[in-house]
Amino acid sequence: MSSILNVIEKLKLSVLNIENVPESFSSDVYKLTLVRGEDVYVKILFNKDKLFREFQMLEVLKDVRECTGWLL
Repeated sequence: MSSILNVIEKLKLSVLNIENVPESFSSDVYKLTLVRGEDVYVKILFNKDKLFREFQMLEVLKDVRECTGWLL
């Protein structure tokens, strides 16, 4: 839980609620409900290799118009 609190602090998010998303086996995933009513998901990966692979995929997807929300 301290990892997600560090992320919230670094990103300066105003969070109403933190929920753990179950059944994520290679990372910690949290659903954050922000003060403005938006839900965002934060994924904290367990290893650097997976982090770099997922970052590369996000780079590929960043120009897709159907993607909404923040890609962090």
